[in-house]
Amino acid sequence: MKTKLLQAQTLDLKPCCIASNALHPQIFIVGTYELKEGDSGEPSTKEGSLILFHLEHNVLQHIQTLLFPFGILDLRFCPHSPLVFALATSEGTVRFGSLTPDPDLFAEVMSSYSTIKVHDIPLVLAGPDTCITSLAFAPPHNLERAIAVTMSNGSIAVFNLKPPVAKSILPAAHILMETPIQAWAVAWSLRIPGPALYTGGDDTVLRRHRVKEEVARGAAFHVLPEWHDSFERDAVTHDYGVTAIIPLWIDKDGNEVLLTGSYDERIRVLYIPPDKKSAKVMASGRLHGGVWQLKLLGRPFYPDNPAGISFPVLASCMQAGCKIIKVHRFKGDNWAIEILAEFMDPGSKQPLNYASDFQVGLQSERLQDMTYLSTNFDDKRLCIWTLHDGDSGSDSGDTII
Repeated sequence: MKTKLLQAQTLDLKPCCIASNALHPQIFIVGTYELKEGDSGEPSTKEGSLILFHLEHNVLQHIQTLLFPFGILDLRFCPHSPLVFALATSEGTVRFGSLTPDPDLFAEVMSSYSTIKVHDIPLVLAGPDTCITSLAFAPPHNLERAIAVTMSNGSIAVFNLKPPVAKSILPAAHILMETPIQAWAVAWSLRIPGPALYTGGDDTVLRRHRVKEEVARGAAFHVLPEWHDSFERDAVTHDYGVTAIIPLWIDKDGNEVLLTGSYDERIRVLYIPPDKKSAKVMASGRLHGGVWQLKLLGRPFYPDNPAGISFPVLASCMQAGCKIIKVHRFKGDNWAIEILAEFMDPGSKQPLNYASDFQVGLQSERLQDMTYLSTNFDDKRLCIWTLHDGDSGSDSGDTII
């Protein structure tokens, strides 16, 4: 498939993250982070912003910008209260905000336009020199009020939002865990029951942690490391830091299937057995850029083969731009990774894609009916693009395993 650039916009600060809203898919927020060097020996300062956009019929409109004396490294909407979002900041805090209708806009567009508000009270998890690098709300089937975060000092925090975020967003408790080096990625397991976390960072280690509710002791959560084996440095290893993790599926034998991304420019399909301290690499492919972020593009689809299942994925590949890939399982537990399309910002001098997202089509979830949003960090660019079957534009279609 080929890509077509629809629109590009230069932002005031460098974009780090982007998220669309499940209830209002035409609304999305960009988070930025920039380190400003001081003049004549003055200390450097951190700046950031949240930028609210409206995208409909491939027309992009800026709605609102909020400026902060700190950067935004990650942004996630809450699955239980979809208008609430959490921010990972460069000041060692998690902050919470919400989308609210704007009463100053015309009534006929109230359902499409909102404003953003960030609450004044942050959750302080570390000192101002520590960045919160990523965060993840627990899925509804496990711990509905939990959120997990990773930090640049190697810590991992899990805390409870009690009462529910719809009423209050002050956490009841949290527990920190230490890892040797910067932690970058966190994801909740799909396994039911028995919630678990997967984390990764610069030490190349993929970890799984069991999370146990300890109501009797009065604490919100107790986190126990279940295994933290570093994969051997061969075909099954992450040669550099683990930067992205998404659970895909649990098969009939109880194996959890993960897709991971790494600074080593590779994505890997991993089988995680339920009771063994090991992981098996089922497929691996090179994307020619550090794989910073992975997002599922809608729901998995099932080909005509009754044993087949495919997962379309949007990958932010740093210097290699944005790629749409398909992770496919064939009969007999054979897996393949295929690059369907690649997008590089044509106006970029120094491509560095940390964040991408998508808008589902009004009529279908076909990849060709979606609109895609990708960012360029160093050039402060936001690009809107689509897929098509024409003869121009960039294309791919390579199977890489």
